[in-house]
Amino acid sequence: MEGGGPDWSQCLQGKEGGLATRSPALTLADASSLLGTVMLEPAMVTPSQTEAPEVIQVTLTVPSVLPRYTHSIHVPAGSSLEDVLKKAKELRGFTYGTQATLSGPYLTSVMGKVVGEREFWQLIRAPDTPLLQGIADYRPQNGETIELRLVAW
Repeated sequence: MEGGGPDWSQCLQGKEGGLATRSPALTLADASSLLGTVMLEPAMVTPSQTEAPEVIQVTLTVPSVLPRYTHSIHVPAGSSLEDVLKKAKELRGFTYGTQATLSGPYLTSVMGKVVGEREFWQLIRAPDTPLLQGIADYRPQNGETIELRLVAW
């Protein structure tokens, strides 16, 4: 800096009110002795009203069978669609079958209805959004309705 005065951007306010020049070799210990000790208290964490509930409700519907299956299933938050199907099987007389594949379990039957040649069970998030993930990977959100729709191609 020209003009002979100190470069104030390189100064720190010391503990006793005097100025200390900042140097590249200033260590944490030096800074602590200049600035004093800082006491940190643990933050109080309070649950937010926007946090996800611990248990979610997912409505499972199968319009491709008679009588139409529609039930609300309660599962832990973060559960997969496969977890929802397992819970439905436990609680509501729901039946389904899968076949292991390299990309995860493939739905082969729902409520006794087995896929035929050129058919598959399409996973739909209501009202009409096809899921891009399989039953093991998709994580339903609270209040969602999932439809299992038999589709021919």
